[in-house]
Amino acid sequence: MNQAEPALEKMAAPERAAGSHVVELRNLSLRFGDKKVLDAVSLSVDPQERLMIIGLSGAGKTTILRLIVGILSPTEGSVFFKQQDISRLTRHGLEQMRTRIGMVYQDAALLSSITVRENLALPLQELTEKTPGEIDKIVDEKLELVEMAGDGGLMPFELSGGMRKRVGLARALVMEPELILFDEPTAGLDPVVSSVIDQLIIGLTERSKVTSIIVTHLMDSAFRLATRMAMLHEGKIIEEGTPARMKQSKNPVLVQFLSGSAEGPIFKRSKYHMLSPAD
Repeated sequence: MNQAEPALEKMAAPERAAGSHVVELRNLSLRFGDKKVLDAVSLSVDPQERLMIIGLSGAGKTTILRLIVGILSPTEGSVFFKQQDISRLTRHGLEQMRTRIGMVYQDAALLSSITVRENLALPLQELTEKTPGEIDKIVDEKLELVEMAGDGGLMPFELSGGMRKRVGLARALVMEPELILFDEPTAGLDPVVSSVIDQLIIGLTERSKVTSIIVTHLMDSAFRLATRMAMLHEGKIIEEGTPARMKQSKNPVLVQFLSGSAEGPIFKRSKYHMLSPAD
């Protein structure tokens, strides 16, 4: 962790979350007009967990990630990061908090006009006071971690899908975050490359002792990656537990989702489902 990195902004008498959770959602609700997207969701994430949030496309999984980083604000309830209510942070405090959270986007979200190295260096240049030599060293370390040492001079258009995912993961790690959010990390990849990326995520998160929240509807990846899982349906968390417990659940919605069956309660018309094609 960068010792020069500023601490979260202190506020007068802030409300504190109980316990030592890295993230806690308390009775979190979100509405867009008359559409309720999330309905009194409560969920906590402990240090070094890999929490997998599963559910239908459009169920609101990515919306939860946006609430955690403060891109969206809840209609009701609170989101805590490291025992601090992010809705009460100033803009400066929110920016400071975001330096402690890495984000791996579904499409990698690399800047197309600069090289791989430059993509990784950019947050360090903009958000820290590190020297060019220090930045080069960090970039080299992160590229080596994702097995792309020597590929830093490539442009994003020269990368395969799997390579783009690796670069996205390396960029998420450059600020030494305490939390990494993954939005569909293996979407669009073939099964073999997906498995490789999953194993890379497991190895890096365990080695870095970082906490992770991952959203996906791909069950092979979900069960490989998760230490704990939560099923989001109709705006609520309807089941959570270890992967083994989730497989044994008798909840008909979860059973149908895991089996991929067209028969079951999922496709009954719902005011929550299909918020947007992009979730």
